[in-house]
Amino acid sequence: MGKRLPSTRATSNSITVKDIAKEAGVSVATVSRVLNGRDTVDAELRDRVQHVVQLLDYRPNRLARNLRTNSTKVIALVVPDIQNPFFVSVARGIEEVALREGYTLLVCNTDDDPQREKNYFEVLRDETVAGIIVCSADERLSSAAVNEALAQGIAVVALDRQIEGTQVDTILSDNFGGSRRAVSHLLDLGHRRIGLVAGPDRFAPGRERRLGYEQAFHDHGLPIDRSLIKVTDYCRESAEVSTNELLDLQEPPTALFLSSGVSALGALVAVNLRSLRIPNDISFVVFDDLDWTTAYSPPLTAVAQNTRYLGITAAQAIFRRIAGEQDPAQERRLMTKLHLRNSCIDLQVRASGLLGTTSKRRAH
Repeated sequence: MGKRLPSTRATSNSITVKDIAKEAGVSVATVSRVLNGRDTVDAELRDRVQHVVQLLDYRPNRLARNLRTNSTKVIALVVPDIQNPFFVSVARGIEEVALREGYTLLVCNTDDDPQREKNYFEVLRDETVAGIIVCSADERLSSAAVNEALAQGIAVVALDRQIEGTQVDTILSDNFGGSRRAVSHLLDLGHRRIGLVAGPDRFAPGRERRLGYEQAFHDHGLPIDRSLIKVTDYCRESAEVSTNELLDLQEPPTALFLSSGVSALGALVAVNLRSLRIPNDISFVVFDDLDWTTAYSPPLTAVAQNTRYLGITAAQAIFRRIAGEQDPAQERRLMTKLHLRNSCIDLQVRASGLLGTTSKRRAH
Protein backbone atom coordinates (compact mmCIF):
# COMPACT_ATOMS: atom_id res chain seq x y z
CA MET A 1 0.00 0.00 0.00
CA GLY A 2 1.28 3.49 -0.76
CA LYS A 3 2.22 6.16 1.75
CA ARG A 4 -0.39 8.25 3.42
CA LEU A 5 -1.19 11.48 1.59
CA PRO A 6 -0.09 14.63 3.44
CA SER A 7 -2.54 16.80 5.39
CA THR A 8 -5.45 14.50 4.70
CA ARG A 9 -7.86 15.93 7.24
CA ALA A 10 -7.34 19.47 5.99
CA THR A 11 -8.03 18.43 2.41
CA SER A 12 -10.57 15.62 2.81
CA ASN A 13 -13.15 17.43 0.67
CA SER A 14 -10.72 17.33 -2.26
CA ILE A 15 -9.99 13.59 -1.92
CA THR A 16 -11.50 11.68 -4.83
CA VAL A 17 -12.39 8.09 -5.60
CA LYS A 18 -9.32 8.00 -7.87
CA ASP A 19 -7.10 8.99 -4.91
CA ILE A 20 -8.52 6.14 -2.85
CA ALA A 21 -8.04 3.67 -5.70
CA LYS A 22 -4.41 4.73 -6.16
CA GLU A 23 -3.63 4.54 -2.44
CA ALA A 24 -5.33 1.15 -2.05
CA GLY A 25 -3.83 -0.27 -5.24
CA VAL A 26 -7.22 -1.17 -6.74
CA SER A 27 -9.39 0.05 -9.62
CA VAL A 28 -11.83 2.95 -9.45
CA ALA A 29 -14.63 0.47 -10.14
CA THR A 30 -13.64 -1.57 -7.07
CA VAL A 31 -13.69 1.53 -4.86
CA SER A 32 -17.11 2.47 -6.25
CA ARG A 33 -18.47 -0.98 -5.48
CA VAL A 34 -17.24 -0.78 -1.90
CA LEU A 35 -18.62 2.74 -1.37
CA ASN A 36 -21.98 1.68 -2.81
CA GLY A 37 -22.14 -1.30 -0.48
CA ARG A 38 -22.00 -3.97 -3.17
CA ASP A 39 -21.18 -7.50 -1.99
CA THR A 40 -19.31 -8.54 -5.15
CA VAL A 41 -15.91 -7.33 -3.88
CA ASP A 42 -13.35 -9.72 -2.40
CA ALA A 43 -13.21 -9.34 1.39
CA GLU A 44 -9.50 -8.51 1.43
CA LEU A 45 -9.93 -5.78 -1.20
CA ARG A 46 -12.97 -4.40 0.61
CA ASP A 47 -11.04 -4.16 3.88
CA ARG A 48 -8.15 -2.48 2.09
CA VAL A 49 -10.42 0.15 0.52
CA GLN A 50 -12.26 0.80 3.79
CA HIS A 51 -8.93 1.23 5.58
CA VAL A 52 -7.82 3.87 3.05
CA VAL A 53 -11.21 5.62 3.25
CA GLN A 54 -10.70 6.00 7.01
CA LEU A 55 -7.02 6.87 6.61
CA LEU A 56 -7.77 9.70 4.20
CA ASP A 57 -10.91 10.80 6.05
CA TYR A 58 -12.81 10.55 2.75
CA ARG A 59 -16.32 12.02 2.78
CA PRO A 60 -18.31 11.93 -0.49
CA ASN A 61 -19.58 15.35 -1.42
CA ARG A 62 -23.29 15.93 -1.12
CA LEU A 63 -23.80 16.39 -4.87
CA ALA A 64 -22.30 13.00 -5.64
CA ARG A 65 -24.37 11.39 -2.91
CA ASN A 66 -27.53 13.01 -4.26
CA LEU A 67 -26.78 11.79 -7.75
CA ARG A 68 -26.21 8.23 -6.52
CA THR A 69 -29.61 8.29 -4.84
CA ASN A 70 -31.19 10.05 -7.84
CA SER A 71 -32.28 13.04 -5.73
CA THR A 72 -30.37 15.08 -8.30
CA LYS A 73 -31.88 13.75 -11.50
CA VAL A 74 -29.60 13.85 -14.54
CA ILE A 75 -29.18 11.49 -17.50
CA ALA A 76 -26.68 11.93 -20.34
CA LEU A 77 -26.84 11.33 -24.08
CA VAL A 78 -23.45 10.70 -25.71
CA VAL A 79 -23.58 11.05 -29.51
CA PRO A 80 -20.99 11.19 -32.34
CA ASP A 81 -22.37 14.22 -34.18
CA ILE A 82 -24.89 16.57 -32.59
CA GLN A 83 -25.26 18.44 -35.91
CA ASN A 84 -26.65 15.33 -37.58
CA PRO A 85 -30.46 15.80 -37.83
CA PHE A 86 -30.88 12.13 -36.87
CA PHE A 87 -29.43 12.74 -33.41
CA VAL A 88 -31.29 16.03 -32.99
CA SER A 89 -34.58 14.18 -33.44
CA VAL A 90 -33.46 11.31 -31.19
CA ALA A 91 -32.46 13.77 -28.46
CA ARG A 92 -35.89 15.39 -28.56
CA GLY A 93 -37.52 12.01 -28.02
CA ILE A 94 -35.24 11.28 -25.06
CA GLU A 95 -35.80 14.70 -23.54
CA GLU A 96 -39.56 14.31 -23.88
CA VAL A 97 -39.46 11.27 -21.58
CA ALA A 98 -36.79 12.72 -19.28
CA LEU A 99 -38.81 15.85 -18.56
CA ARG A 100 -41.89 13.77 -17.88
CA GLU A 101 -39.85 11.76 -15.35
CA GLY A 102 -38.49 14.91 -13.73
CA TYR A 103 -34.95 14.48 -15.09
CA THR A 104 -32.57 16.81 -16.91
CA LEU A 105 -30.85 15.67 -20.13
CA LEU A 106 -27.16 16.43 -20.68
CA VAL A 107 -25.89 16.02 -24.28
CA CYS A 108 -22.22 15.20 -25.02
CA ASN A 109 -20.75 15.30 -28.54
CA THR A 110 -17.77 13.02 -29.32
CA ASP A 111 -17.18 13.60 -33.05
CA ASP A 112 -16.78 9.79 -33.24
CA ASP A 113 -13.56 10.11 -31.21
CA PRO A 114 -13.15 7.15 -28.79
CA GLN A 115 -10.80 9.15 -26.54
CA ARG A 116 -13.27 12.00 -26.25
CA GLU A 117 -16.00 9.49 -25.45
CA LYS A 118 -13.80 7.94 -22.75
CA ASN A 119 -13.19 11.39 -21.26
CA TYR A 120 -16.91 12.11 -21.18
CA PHE A 121 -17.59 8.80 -19.45
CA GLU A 122 -15.00 9.65 -16.78
CA VAL A 123 -16.67 13.01 -16.12
CA LEU A 124 -20.13 11.46 -16.06
CA ARG A 125 -18.97 8.75 -13.64
CA ASP A 126 -17.36 11.36 -11.38
CA GLU A 127 -20.63 13.29 -11.38
CA THR A 128 -22.52 10.02 -10.89
CA VAL A 129 -25.29 10.72 -13.37
CA ALA A 130 -28.24 8.36 -13.05
CA GLY A 131 -27.93 6.97 -16.57
CA ILE A 132 -26.11 7.24 -19.89
CA ILE A 133 -27.55 6.64 -23.36
CA VAL A 134 -24.62 6.22 -25.73
CA CYS A 135 -24.18 5.99 -29.48
CA SER A 136 -20.74 4.42 -29.35
CA ALA A 137 -17.70 5.99 -31.03
CA ASP A 138 -16.23 2.49 -31.35
CA GLU A 139 -18.29 -0.64 -30.74
CA ARG A 140 -15.20 -2.54 -29.54
CA LEU A 141 -13.34 0.11 -27.56
CA SER A 142 -16.34 1.50 -25.66
CA SER A 143 -16.90 -1.61 -23.55
CA ALA A 144 -14.38 -0.70 -20.81
CA ALA A 145 -15.94 2.70 -20.16
CA VAL A 146 -19.45 1.25 -20.23
CA ASN A 147 -18.59 -1.58 -17.84
CA GLU A 148 -16.95 0.84 -15.39
CA ALA A 149 -20.12 2.95 -15.41
CA LEU A 150 -22.25 -0.14 -14.79
CA ALA A 151 -19.97 -1.18 -11.94
CA GLN A 152 -20.53 2.23 -10.37
CA GLY A 153 -24.28 1.68 -10.49
CA ILE A 154 -24.95 3.95 -13.47
CA ALA A 155 -27.54 2.63 -15.93
CA VAL A 156 -26.36 2.46 -19.58
CA VAL A 157 -28.30 1.92 -22.81
CA ALA A 158 -26.72 1.59 -26.27
CA LEU A 159 -28.43 3.52 -29.07
CA ASP A 160 -28.11 2.98 -32.84
CA ARG A 161 -24.85 1.06 -32.38
CA GLN A 162 -23.97 -2.13 -30.54
CA ILE A 163 -21.24 -2.31 -27.89
CA GLU A 164 -19.27 -5.55 -27.76
CA GLY A 165 -18.42 -7.11 -24.41
CA THR A 166 -21.25 -5.48 -22.45
CA GLN A 167 -24.64 -6.48 -21.12
CA VAL A 168 -26.75 -3.41 -21.85
CA ASP A 169 -30.09 -2.79 -23.53
CA THR A 170 -29.57 -1.86 -27.19
CA ILE A 171 -32.03 0.13 -29.31
CA LEU A 172 -31.60 -0.05 -33.10
CA SER A 173 -33.53 0.45 -36.32
CA ASP A 174 -34.17 -2.44 -38.71
CA ASN A 175 -31.18 -1.43 -40.82
CA PHE A 176 -30.93 -4.73 -42.70
CA GLY A 177 -34.61 -4.96 -43.62
CA GLY A 178 -34.92 -1.31 -44.61
CA SER A 179 -31.89 -1.50 -46.89
CA ARG A 180 -33.06 -4.76 -48.40
CA ARG A 181 -36.47 -3.28 -49.30
CA ALA A 182 -34.92 -0.13 -50.79
CA VAL A 183 -32.51 -2.00 -53.05
CA SER A 184 -35.16 -4.55 -54.01
CA HIS A 185 -37.32 -1.64 -55.18
CA LEU A 186 -34.54 -0.47 -57.48
CA LEU A 187 -33.95 -4.00 -58.78
CA ASP A 188 -37.67 -4.37 -59.48
CA LEU A 189 -37.41 -1.20 -61.61
CA GLY A 190 -34.78 -2.92 -63.75
CA HIS A 191 -31.64 -1.38 -62.20
CA ARG A 192 -28.68 -3.73 -62.01
CA ARG A 193 -25.82 -1.28 -61.48
CA ILE A 194 -26.75 0.22 -58.13
CA GLY A 195 -24.05 2.26 -56.42
CA LEU A 196 -23.90 2.03 -52.63
CA VAL A 197 -22.26 4.63 -50.42
CA ALA A 198 -22.15 2.79 -47.08
CA GLY A 199 -21.08 3.65 -43.58
CA PRO A 200 -18.13 1.89 -41.92
CA ASP A 201 -18.52 -1.79 -41.05
CA ARG A 202 -17.36 -1.18 -37.47
CA PHE A 203 -20.78 0.32 -36.74
CA ALA A 204 -24.00 -1.69 -36.84
CA PRO A 205 -25.92 0.69 -39.18
CA GLY A 206 -23.21 0.72 -41.87
CA ARG A 207 -22.58 -3.00 -41.64
CA GLU A 208 -26.25 -4.03 -41.61
CA ARG A 209 -27.31 -1.67 -44.41
CA ARG A 210 -24.53 -3.03 -46.63
CA LEU A 211 -25.64 -6.58 -45.86
CA GLY A 212 -29.23 -5.63 -46.71
CA TYR A 213 -28.03 -4.27 -50.07
CA GLU A 214 -26.23 -7.55 -50.77
CA GLN A 215 -29.21 -9.65 -49.67
CA ALA A 216 -31.48 -7.88 -52.15
CA PHE A 217 -29.17 -8.98 -54.99
CA HIS A 218 -29.13 -12.53 -53.62
CA ASP A 219 -32.95 -12.50 -53.45
CA HIS A 220 -33.07 -11.63 -57.15
CA GLY A 221 -30.43 -14.22 -58.07
CA LEU A 222 -28.01 -11.52 -59.22
CA PRO A 223 -24.24 -11.19 -58.70
CA ILE A 224 -22.77 -8.35 -56.65
CA ASP A 225 -20.30 -6.00 -58.31
CA ARG A 226 -17.96 -4.90 -55.52
CA SER A 227 -16.76 -1.92 -57.53
CA LEU A 228 -20.20 -0.39 -56.92
CA ILE A 229 -19.80 -0.46 -53.13
CA LYS A 230 -18.01 2.44 -51.46
CA VAL A 231 -17.49 2.26 -47.69
CA THR A 232 -16.83 5.62 -46.10
CA ASP A 233 -17.53 7.60 -42.92
CA TYR A 234 -20.68 9.57 -42.26
CA CYS A 235 -19.30 12.89 -43.55
CA ARG A 236 -20.83 14.80 -46.43
CA GLU A 237 -17.44 15.47 -48.04
CA SER A 238 -16.47 11.78 -48.00
CA ALA A 239 -19.78 10.83 -49.59
CA GLU A 240 -19.24 13.39 -52.36
CA VAL A 241 -15.82 11.87 -53.13
CA SER A 242 -17.22 8.33 -53.14
CA THR A 243 -20.12 9.30 -55.39
CA ASN A 244 -17.75 10.90 -57.88
CA GLU A 245 -15.71 7.69 -57.92
CA LEU A 246 -18.85 5.72 -58.75
CA LEU A 247 -19.90 8.14 -61.48
CA ASP A 248 -16.40 8.00 -62.98
CA LEU A 249 -16.59 4.23 -63.54
CA GLN A 250 -16.40 3.12 -67.15
CA GLU A 251 -19.92 1.79 -66.69
CA PRO A 252 -21.41 4.08 -64.03
CA PRO A 253 -24.42 3.13 -61.90
CA THR A 254 -27.95 3.84 -63.04
CA ALA A 255 -29.05 4.28 -59.42
CA LEU A 256 -27.51 5.35 -56.10
CA PHE A 257 -28.39 4.10 -52.62
CA LEU A 258 -27.05 6.30 -49.82
CA SER A 259 -26.93 4.71 -46.37
CA SER A 260 -27.46 7.94 -44.40
CA GLY A 261 -29.02 11.35 -44.78
CA VAL A 262 -25.68 13.15 -44.36
CA SER A 263 -24.12 10.93 -47.05
CA ALA A 264 -27.05 11.73 -49.34
CA LEU A 265 -26.25 15.45 -49.13
CA GLY A 266 -22.71 14.81 -50.33
CA ALA A 267 -23.94 12.57 -53.13
CA LEU A 268 -26.40 15.21 -54.28
CA VAL A 269 -23.56 17.74 -54.52
CA ALA A 270 -21.69 15.37 -56.85
CA VAL A 271 -24.80 14.66 -58.92
CA ASN A 272 -25.76 18.32 -59.25
CA LEU A 273 -22.24 19.44 -60.21
CA ARG A 274 -22.44 17.04 -63.15
CA SER A 275 -25.86 18.41 -64.13
CA LEU A 276 -27.36 14.94 -63.82
CA ARG A 277 -31.12 14.89 -63.49
CA ILE A 278 -32.92 12.77 -60.92
CA PRO A 279 -34.48 10.40 -61.91
CA ASN A 280 -33.99 10.78 -65.68
CA ASP A 281 -30.23 10.28 -65.56
CA ILE A 282 -29.85 8.51 -62.24
CA SER A 283 -32.25 7.14 -59.65
CA PHE A 284 -31.70 8.02 -56.01
CA VAL A 285 -32.69 6.39 -52.69
CA VAL A 286 -31.58 7.39 -49.20
CA PHE A 287 -31.68 5.58 -45.86
CA ASP A 288 -33.08 8.33 -43.60
CA ASP A 289 -36.26 10.25 -44.31
CA LEU A 290 -35.28 13.68 -43.04
CA ASP A 291 -37.29 16.88 -43.45
CA TRP A 292 -35.38 18.00 -46.53
CA THR A 293 -35.96 14.79 -48.53
CA THR A 294 -39.49 15.89 -49.39
CA ALA A 295 -38.40 19.49 -50.01
CA TYR A 296 -35.85 18.42 -52.64
CA SER A 297 -37.00 18.44 -56.27
CA PRO A 298 -37.97 15.77 -57.01
CA PRO A 299 -38.87 14.44 -53.53
CA LEU A 300 -36.55 11.55 -52.69
CA THR A 301 -37.53 7.94 -52.13
CA ALA A 302 -36.33 7.21 -48.60
CA VAL A 303 -36.22 4.59 -45.87
CA ALA A 304 -37.88 6.20 -42.86
CA GLN A 305 -36.69 5.61 -39.32
CA ASN A 306 -38.92 6.83 -36.52
CA THR A 307 -36.09 8.78 -34.94
CA ARG A 308 -38.19 10.43 -32.24
CA TYR A 309 -39.52 7.03 -31.18
CA LEU A 310 -35.98 5.64 -31.13
CA GLY A 311 -35.19 8.30 -28.55
CA ILE A 312 -38.38 7.62 -26.60
CA THR A 313 -37.65 3.87 -26.56
CA ALA A 314 -34.07 4.41 -25.39
CA ALA A 315 -35.26 6.74 -22.64
CA GLN A 316 -37.89 4.27 -21.48
CA ALA A 317 -35.20 1.59 -21.30
CA ILE A 318 -32.83 3.76 -19.26
CA PHE A 319 -35.53 4.67 -16.75
CA ARG A 320 -36.49 1.03 -16.29
CA ARG A 321 -32.86 0.33 -15.40
CA ILE A 322 -32.66 3.36 -13.11
CA ALA A 323 -35.75 2.03 -11.34
CA GLY A 324 -33.86 -1.19 -10.66
CA GLU A 325 -35.08 -3.59 -13.34
CA GLN A 326 -32.75 -6.63 -13.29
CA ASP A 327 -34.00 -8.51 -16.38
CA PRO A 328 -31.32 -9.66 -18.88
CA ALA A 329 -30.20 -7.04 -21.39
CA GLN A 330 -32.39 -6.86 -24.48
CA GLU A 331 -31.84 -5.77 -28.07
CA ARG A 332 -34.82 -4.05 -29.67
CA ARG A 333 -35.12 -3.20 -33.35
CA LEU A 334 -37.71 -0.70 -34.53
CA MET A 335 -39.32 -1.18 -37.93
CA THR A 336 -38.53 1.08 -40.88
CA LYS A 337 -40.75 2.03 -43.82
CA LEU A 338 -39.88 2.68 -47.47
CA HIS A 339 -41.51 5.89 -48.73
CA LEU A 340 -41.79 5.81 -52.52
CA ARG A 341 -41.52 9.20 -54.21
CA ASN A 342 -40.32 10.57 -57.55
CA SER A 343 -36.56 9.98 -57.44
CA CYS A 344 -36.54 6.55 -59.09
CA ILE A 345 -37.35 5.56 -62.65
CA ASP A 346 -38.29 2.30 -64.30
CA LEU A 347 -35.48 1.62 -66.78
CA GLN A 348 -37.96 0.22 -69.30
CA VAL A 349 -39.81 3.54 -69.24
CA ARG A 350 -36.56 5.40 -69.80
CA ALA A 351 -35.58 3.05 -72.61
CA SER A 352 -38.92 3.63 -74.32
CA GLY A 353 -37.96 7.25 -74.90
CA LEU A 354 -40.93 8.61 -72.97
CA LEU A 355 -38.46 10.55 -70.82
CA GLY A 356 -35.55 12.55 -72.17
CA THR A 357 -32.01 11.62 -71.16
CA THR A 358 -28.71 13.44 -71.12
CA SER A 359 -25.17 12.35 -71.85
CA LYS A 360 -23.54 14.28 -69.00
CA ARG A 361 -22.71 11.34 -66.71
CA ARG A 362 -19.00 12.00 -66.43
CA ALA A 363 -19.04 15.69 -67.29
CA HIS A 364 -17.74 17.78 -64.39
